[in-house]
Amino acid sequence: MKNLILLLALIFVSQHSNAHEGHFKDLREGNIERVYPGNNKIILTFDDGPTERATPSILETLKQYNIKATFFVLGKLAKRNPMLMSQIEKEGHIIANHSYEHNNIGNFSKWGLKKKLKKSFFQAHEELVPYTSNVDHWYFRAPYGSWQKKASTIINKTDIGKNYIGPVLWDIGGNIRKDANGVYQEAADWGCWSQGLTIDQCLEGYLNRTDYRKGGVILLHDIHTKSALMLKKLIPALLERGYTFTNLDEVGLSK
Repeated sequence: MKNLILLLALIFVSQHSNAHEGHFKDLREGNIERVYPGNNKIILTFDDGPTERATPSILETLKQYNIKATFFVLGKLAKRNPMLMSQIEKEGHIIANHSYEHNNIGNFSKWGLKKKLKKSFFQAHEELVPYTSNVDHWYFRAPYGSWQKKASTIINKTDIGKNYIGPVLWDIGGNIRKDANGVYQEAADWGCWSQGLTIDQCLEGYLNRTDYRKGGVILLHDIHTKSALMLKKLIPALLERGYTFTNLDEVGLSK
């Protein structure tokens, strides 16, 4: 009798554990926001690459500080830059899906959506597979943070989609904002460079926003030389403030 009770208990735990795992391995109807603020930990993420003009320098800086980041890559650039993709994998970073060619999936018409996702999502996934052979899950970030419920419904019904987590947003790096005294309280690297901000001005915004959020997921782009240069200042500045670095796998999104 005791053995039967123990067996039933183990089955119950197993079923609930699997259900919990499945919950995290389904793409959500909306973005995963406020991913990891308030813990004094930093998760570095890089979008839109890889590119020769920025990714190698970023990898060098990450290696210098022994930090593992997440690269949300575009499928078309993964196909174009196999050596960079291999380097990202070899150095222990997470390779994640950012669509095939920076597609605005939230703006896709529901008519023919399945066909559009075949290229924007699934073709991008196929470009990642050679560099993610040892993983059992993948992360997705929607370009522009633009997503729709119907897309998650379609993707989650597939064997590939069942092992995706996301769409993962960010806590720091999405806006540019100055206070009344002209101090940058927020910054977004792509906006910094298009608006003519200096590296130090952009850095100021990132650091102040990080302090306000007490850590979290930082959004950067490995398509800008200035972003690579700013990273060389950003990491030591964050370390001096007492932050530590982690990655998406270590904060439980995949469990």
